[in-house]
Amino acid sequence: MDWQQKMNKSQEIYLMDLIKKERNMMTVVRRFIQFCFLSMALALAAVSCSRYVYRTAYQSADIFVLNRIDKYFDLNPEQEIFLKTALKGHLQRHKAQEMPKYEALLVEWRKKSADGLTGAEVDWLLGKIRVSRRDLMLQIKPDTIQFLSTLTDEQINYFEKSLADFDADLVKSAALTPEKRIEERITRMLETSEDWIGALSPEQLSKIRQHAGDFPDFAPVQLRFRIEREQQLVSFLRSHPDEKTLSTRLDTWLVDMDAGNPDYYKKLTQGWNEQMKKFLLELDPTVSPEQRAHALKKIDDLIEDVRIMRTQ
Repeated sequence: MDWQQKMNKSQEIYLMDLIKKERNMMTVVRRFIQFCFLSMALALAAVSCSRYVYRTAYQSADIFVLNRIDKYFDLNPEQEIFLKTALKGHLQRHKAQEMPKYEALLVEWRKKSADGLTGAEVDWLLGKIRVSRRDLMLQIKPDTIQFLSTLTDEQINYFEKSLADFDADLVKSAALTPEKRIEERITRMLETSEDWIGALSPEQLSKIRQHAGDFPDFAPVQLRFRIEREQQLVSFLRSHPDEKTLSTRLDTWLVDMDAGNPDYYKKLTQGWNEQMKKFLLELDPTVSPEQRAHALKKIDDLIEDVRIMRTQ
């Protein structure tokens, strides 16, 4: 790929680091934001980082995504031109159509959370996440089908070999002892909680440590699922399916991905979501007025950033 099309390398590395962190973030708002623009490009929710960085990264999201695809498939010139045009169009459409929806949702979420969280409010937001994700996947599905239809055997082999790099962090996590994974989860939950509500009280510290051990042990099962799905994907691509077959499979794997997951993985994710909801609802009553004001300011910052990014 022409070097002039590359993002600033330090910016790309920084953004990828945010995305890796985002995979384990506990905050419901962050889980919503991560689905903005191909589920990778915003990384807005790392509000502890420079807001300028992720604002700038959003404006370059199409090039960033193009670089990531090239890394895994070694694009030929025709594919590069097609994807560059398609991704630029998706970014412009996202600014015009989706960002106003995100802004409205964040404004509504701020109103709902200002006086404390309820189970219905958490369920409401998670429902909005699912709808947003599904809509986004439906929008990128036609271009995904067209691109996958052009893959050569050499590119599929290249993709298969690159998966080890993609899985490296998860393999490392799954190799840890369950006790070590809990320790790391405690650290992440403490950092995220402090980021959103400020300094934690002794009671809050205790609740976080207690709840961290109640979450399902995700990494080993997630690794099993990811390897299974990767093997299925590589095998499927090697069959060079026609566009109708691709469309049907993407409905299961991309659009309605929860429905297409195996039962053991559905059970795991359901257990994780239920525990997250329980944790949020038990932590929320301990939040002081000062801490709630701190959290509302974070949401205000996100609203402001969405407004700025959609108009730049």
